[in-house]
Parts: sequence; C-alpha cells; structure tokens
Amino acid sequence: MQELHRQQDTVAYDHTSFTRTIRRIQSILHLLLSTRVLAPHEVSKCSQVGLVIELFKENDPLRFRQNLRVDPRTFEFLLTLIENNTIFHNNSNVPQLPVSYQLTIALYRFGHYGNASSTAKVAQWAGCSAGTVVKAT
Repeated sequence: MQELHRQQDTVAYDHTSFTRTIRRIQSILHLLLSTRVLAPHEVSKCSQVGLVIELFKENDPLRFRQNLRVDPRTFEFLLTLIENNTIFHNNSNVPQLPVSYQLTIALYRFGHYGNASSTAKVAQWAGCSAGTVVKAT
C-alpha cells in the first residue's frame, strides 16, 4: 500500500513539475512573440538633429543644405509658417518634440530617397524611434 502511495506522489509531483515547465515555456514563447526580443538591452541614441539645426544652420550652411536640402533662411521661413499650428500643441502629459526638430526630421526624410529615407535610417540619424519619424513626416 505504501508503495502505491509513493508511486502516486511521484506521478503527482511529475505532473506538477511538467505543468510548471509547460507554463514557463508558454510564458517565454509569449514574450518572444510579443516583443521579438530574447535578450533586451538598452542602446543609447545619438541625434544629428541638434548638430544640424544648432551648429550647421549658423556656421556651415553648406552642410545644413546637404542634410535638409533647404537653405537655413528657407528652414526658418517654413518654421514660422507651421510653428503655431494646433497640430504641434496638445494637452497631454507627454510633451512633443520641438517643432524645429520635427521639421528637421521631415525635411531630412523628404530630401532623401531609397534606403536613406526609410523610417529606420532616418530614426537612426535623428536618434529617435521609427514611430517618431512617421509622426514627424
């Protein structure tokens, strides 16, 4: 009789262990399918936007034009036309990027073609997410 109880306890333990293992595998699969990341890590992002609109605009108009395909004066004119538009203002707790940054991202993307204008490439250049690039353009 004791032998039968030992076998039942072993089977119950094995079933519990098996169930835990299956649940853990399901949890890992869910994580992989929802995030597509096995080992998450942080990558710092560097932006070229500040370099272009803060340094190149004043000190190197040629490089400014190479990046945004417009003269600094044209950039400033476009900025004055759009900066007060309600689309750039919200009542959210999440602040938007400055209008000048959004315009810079849009002009950079508009001025490039092929792979250079992909959301991923522009996001890498701007130091932001691909979603920010889509919203800015």
